[in-house]
Amino acid sequence: MGDLLSGELQWEIIDVLEDVYPRHLSTEEYDHHFGEKSENEMVVNLLQLIEDGIINPQAVMRRLMWPKVNIPALLLTPFGYKLARAED
Repeated sequence: MGDLLSGELQWEIIDVLEDVYPRHLSTEEYDHHFGEKSENEMVVNLLQLIEDGIINPQAVMRRLMWPKVNIPALLLTPFGYKLARAED
């Protein structure tokens, strides 16, 4: 799992979510920005952002077999938005 973690991808996620804050991405927007990424790569990086308090904890759905990205819940937290604005 460690090889899937990417600080670059995490900042890309933060930047994309900042652009649409406070709403979530549409499925089309998600596919446009992250469609080339594997589900596993996205889940690992989203879980790190959740652990850091940057995105909504419901952005990853826990399934019986494996976790899945929950696009309608993929939102910055207020802390995440402040962090993103501070990096601009």
